[in-house]
Amino acid sequence: MNKTVVIKRASSSDIQFNLKDGAGSDAVHTTPIYAYAVCKLETDHAIEGIGLAFTLGMGNNLVCQAIDYLVRYVEGREINELMSNFGKCQKPWLMTLIFVGWGHTRE
Repeated sequence: MNKTVVIKRASSSDIQFNLKDGAGSDAVHTTPIYAYAVCKLETDHAIEGIGLAFTLGMGNNLVCQAIDYLVRYVEGREINELMSNFGKCQKPWLMTLIFVGWGHTRE
């Protein structure tokens, strides 16, 4: 039998670093920023999930807003319940949010 693990809290973080001397630039992105959005899932046990989505900076806030909107569907839910239908889900974006970040254990 699987251990019951409930997602208690989820949050996003907008992380950005400026690149120097044209690093990462191309014909379209002349001033890119190394950026990623972080989705963090905290549980009622010493287990947490971390998911990353990399951008060129300008869309990072939109990714964080999407995370903040979608976490309402996982907070308070039991992980085995959420994963029991993995691959058959009507909402593949929700399963991606859960699956990508799951499996990191806190010390």
